[in-house]
Amino acid sequence: MSDFFAAPAAPAASPKLLHNLNPEQHAAVTLPAQSALILAGAGSGKTKVLTTRIAWLISTGQVTPQGILAVTFTNKAAKEMQHRLSALVQVNPKSMWIGTFHGLCNRFLRTHHRDAGLPQLFQILDSSDQLSAVKRLCKAMNVSEEKYPPKQVMFFINGAKEAGQRPKDIPANDEFNKKFVELYAAYQTQCDKEGVVDFAELLLRTFEVLKNHASILEHYRRRFRHILVDEFQDTNQLQYDWLRLLAGQSGAPGSSVVFGVGDDDQCLAEGTQVTMADGSVRAIETVMAGEAVRSCYGSGDFRAARVAKVHRGRSNGRGVRIQLASGRVIESTAQHTHFAGFMLNESPQTFFTYLMWKDGIGYRVGTSQVYTKGQARPMLGFKQRALQEHADALWVIGTHASENEARFDEMMTSLKYGLPTLPFVPRKGKGVNGLVHDADLIKRVFAESGSEQGAARLLSDLGLAFEQPHHRPQGRNSIRHNVTITLCGDRRGAVPMHRIAVAGNDPVLAEKLSQAGFSVRSAKRASASWRVETARKDMARLMSDAKELARITDGQIVCKANLAGKALPFIAAQHVRPGMVMVDGTGALDVVTAVDVRDGAAAMVYDLNIADTHNYIANGTITHNSIYAFRGARVGNMHDFERDFHIERIIKL
Repeated sequence: MSDFFAAPAAPAASPKLLHNLNPEQHAAVTLPAQSALILAGAGSGKTKVLTTRIAWLISTGQVTPQGILAVTFTNKAAKEMQHRLSALVQVNPKSMWIGTFHGLCNRFLRTHHRDAGLPQLFQILDSSDQLSAVKRLCKAMNVSEEKYPPKQVMFFINGAKEAGQRPKDIPANDEFNKKFVELYAAYQTQCDKEGVVDFAELLLRTFEVLKNHASILEHYRRRFRHILVDEFQDTNQLQYDWLRLLAGQSGAPGSSVVFGVGDDDQCLAEGTQVTMADGSVRAIETVMAGEAVRSCYGSGDFRAARVAKVHRGRSNGRGVRIQLASGRVIESTAQHTHFAGFMLNESPQTFFTYLMWKDGIGYRVGTSQVYTKGQARPMLGFKQRALQEHADALWVIGTHASENEARFDEMMTSLKYGLPTLPFVPRKGKGVNGLVHDADLIKRVFAESGSEQGAARLLSDLGLAFEQPHHRPQGRNSIRHNVTITLCGDRRGAVPMHRIAVAGNDPVLAEKLSQAGFSVRSAKRASASWRVETARKDMARLMSDAKELARITDGQIVCKANLAGKALPFIAAQHVRPGMVMVDGTGALDVVTAVDVRDGAAAMVYDLNIADTHNYIANGTITHNSIYAFRGARVGNMHDFERDFHIERIIKL
């Protein structure tokens, strides 16, 4: 097999390439050619590190652009990586192997379709196509859909494939399970006959080709000298096995260098007092798996909940101390997930400086206050601004006691980061001559200001993440869809139910959701709007549904928790702002008065995985448990990576 991927030597690295990297980011980007693990929470600049690492490897001549394989988890993330990379080095990133697992495997199988036993123009089944195929199969085999719901059969098939299992690999312990295996075998036979593959099959078929064809495996091992993986903690078993097979035995001649980036642990400080089921309090480091803690089942209903697992680790030294009006204090790592947000009639009047983003336009900074004036219906000021300007996201970058202080912060931020203060949408009113009224000139300002670069630096400097804004407006005109998950959205019954919902008015999209197996109903009587809403007790299963809804609607997942009758957002500790409210161990609201982000020595930190409810009371305040368990991720892959690849360098950003 020819080395068609050979390329001319790359130019020397530009001194500007490593500009604006902090010491940890610089160390990660310039690591020698050895496998490494980078622990990076949202807002720590992990995308910057990943793309700059690729650019550094190319510009220093260590590898050609065609010798790099970079894996992300969403098409949007892959496009962002390509966009950033094209600004760093003179290469065409679209010619490189940068994409999702599914996208890269599709590309691989198009080239090696004969080895995979597929027609060259094989079709890919999306979730709705796959569900339809399963329904037809059940009907043809006279299988009761009541006993074996097609969607459950589809989940069984996909789950088996993601574990790397064919029907022959699955033990049939009883008649019920035997039927699922039988349906899986029949389904796969039908797919092979028709020359179609589902998403899970893309990865499994690629893995099997590499495993069963030594020459092909050797070719790609020689080609991809550097493999970079984002969101490593979200890899499933088959994805990890695929990476391990492709990379080769760590340290052996011809093996690849794997650069894994994963979320840092989200934990609370040692000594944090946890409220147990009997009302007593214990230091978090003394709580054991199997014990019961006091937990919120929703809307202020507290009961006992089991500790499924205890997480222990060492922090990277960055911690957040949140002070509440009651005098309570809760300390955690910067990425620990809390429940907090600004709430009408509860948050005190405060002046904000914010960063606002509108897709296709750019970023701007501005000021507002918690409560608007002269409104028939009370509304949070920054939400009103986002609504007026049709914005897509907003981050609160500063809170102030006076309007003048907020204006000063706005001015200095604008000057330092080169961000406009003009509105996205021309101001309405009697005036017509001012710049704020000229739509054409406003567009020119954003087109020529390069606000994306300034916003990226601002978010990085403040430890804020693009994917975690403080406010994401509801969908408008079917352009934007929020898939909302509500923890403990329904507290009836012994086990809390968690809700998921998405709404819109596009009939074509409604039909796609219906074909994918989701129940679509009218949002209101005599209305063209529709809504998908359901509840589950299994949060990992709910997250799987949410990801599918987000994929079909091209929407964003928004997580909230119904703890006190009103839902509060999930939020990283370093994103919490004074004026937000949290919920205490009695269901009452407590206002955040100060947030102190501090760097110090590494220390022991802890977290608890709470079965079913996914929350517990820490220092008198309700907080989230391990985010890994919540989203069903296999964080153990990062530990396996350390062992299997003999990782000597772990850098925490």
